[in-house]
Amino acid sequence: MRRSTRFRGQASPDERAETLREAIYVAFTLLAVLLIELTHPPLEPLILAGTVTVTVVALTCTMFAADVVSHLVSHDTAMNREQLRHATRAAFTPLLIAVVPVVALLLSGAGWWSAAMAVTLSVASIGIALGAVGWFAVRGLRSDWPRRFVLIVGLLGTVIAILGVQLLAHG
Repeated sequence: MRRSTRFRGQASPDERAETLREAIYVAFTLLAVLLIELTHPPLEPLILAGTVTVTVVALTCTMFAADVVSHLVSHDTAMNREQLRHATRAAFTPLLIAVVPVVALLLSGAGWWSAAMAVTLSVASIGIALGAVGWFAVRGLRSDWPRRFVLIVGLLGTVIAILGVQLLAHG
């Protein structure tokens, strides 16, 4: 769309869906990293903070590169400014999910609390982020609240099932 027909910061439903999808990828990847570390003591918070940072940056760069390459292959042309802005926002916005885990782990490394507490705070913050993603996903739907509630409960059930599988696999 041309800039004159669309507010500059407003994303289309497809663009919002893509950003939410990328956030889900980042959240579950970070949960997997944290749960693996939690089940394999001893916990080294500074090393884990570095691992989380490298993981989320690598995942974000991979998602961005995949968007750029897939656009090039699909359209036989480079992205225009609007498409590049969206691809950047979709890939890099999920970095925000890693802020609380990294800060919690760094503070643990500085002696503010135990490494186990830092991992617990990290997992909780990612769970809250997934809840926010679910909320943003269903709030824009044009269906009634009972259907939205069923979707949220379904998402919550999926999150719990995935966490259970991850804990079983690494516990």
